[in-house]
Amino acid sequence: MGKASALGLEFAAEVQSKYALPMDPKYALDQKHESWSVLWGFWKKRPIAGNSTIADSVFVRCENDSSYRPENLSFVGGQLAPGYQKATGITTIAALKAGG
Repeated sequence: MGKASALGLEFAAEVQSKYALPMDPKYALDQKHESWSVLWGFWKKRPIAGNSTIADSVFVRCENDSSYRPENLSFVGGQLAPGYQKATGITTIAALKAGG
């Protein structure tokens, strides 16, 4: 929404406040849902380059949920490969680990 707002798109105040950033990191650890549907046709994961910018919620989930290892991301020693850049969107991982 921030990028869209910067380009002139207007949002109702109640909607914008509902999705304000930074978000609480607990949302990164909420229940996972597969979004693909058989109605969309053949399934194919899109490639993600090793130097891509990835939402910080992905970093939080990877660091706190060892079962979350998307096949199109690279991992080294169980952690996201070091080439990925982090896009901010939620509060710091330290706050999550502190119980905040």
